[in-house]
Amino acid sequence: VTMRLLSRLKDVPLLVFSRSIYGRVIAKHDSFQIVAAETRHLDHIVKFLGEYHYRQVPTISCFPNVDYVRMAERLSDDTYNQIKEGLSFFVEEEMSGEMVGVGLFYTLRISLKDHFSSLADKFKLCNSFYHWKLVEALYNNLDIREEYGSHRIIRARLYSLKPRFQKLGLGNTFLTPSNLVQLPGYQDVAEDKSLFSGEANGETANKIMGLCGYEDVKRINYRDFEIDGKHPFRNLAETTGNTHITVRVAPMNPGDSN
Repeated sequence: VTMRLLSRLKDVPLLVFSRSIYGRVIAKHDSFQIVAAETRHLDHIVKFLGEYHYRQVPTISCFPNVDYVRMAERLSDDTYNQIKEGLSFFVEEEMSGEMVGVGLFYTLRISLKDHFSSLADKFKLCNSFYHWKLVEALYNNLDIREEYGSHRIIRARLYSLKPRFQKLGLGNTFLTPSNLVQLPGYQDVAEDKSLFSGEANGETANKIMGLCGYEDVKRINYRDFEIDGKHPFRNLAETTGNTHITVRVAPMNPGDSN
């Protein structure tokens, strides 16, 4: 990391190379630090996802009797392979060493429609089945790889914080593309005409990704989603502030949207 690179950082994390309780610190923001996720952290990350992430997804948590811990465990092979690429991280409170957030990112190499179809099959006996079918439908007639074929696409699988840390602006800090590309894992791809892409599910996710510069390229309104003659998310849309899910993209390099 050169001084020139460091000087480009404004109100984003300061790059450092120190140690945390878990591993290598790659950025800091106020009293929080980003730690590079490694495969040896898999159990910690899967535990975090089972305890905090999936219960915050509106189209999963709206159903009763979802085993969030088991869901995270069943997806642990995918999580392992995504961590292995070296683009993922977790957020740690510096003083306590508490893991308060996780961000999983990886290079998109597959059809997301097929991917979510397979997840719907995996969870067909769980109430979360409808969530996976919703996201599968989001990619009907939309192949991100074909739509942006000249680009490398970094998929943001998820970014999640423990509830009590969600109003501190950490999402804006750690999800903005111009901030992400400063992290060491991105240095070999930061000069490409590349994109970040991911789903924003619900009010909070859409607000944060919008503030971070991710463009809305497709959406499904919950109330309109139908499967097998049912509208599983109509009540969610009518009784909460969560109304839709979107696919969003943003250029990796600031000012480069071509």
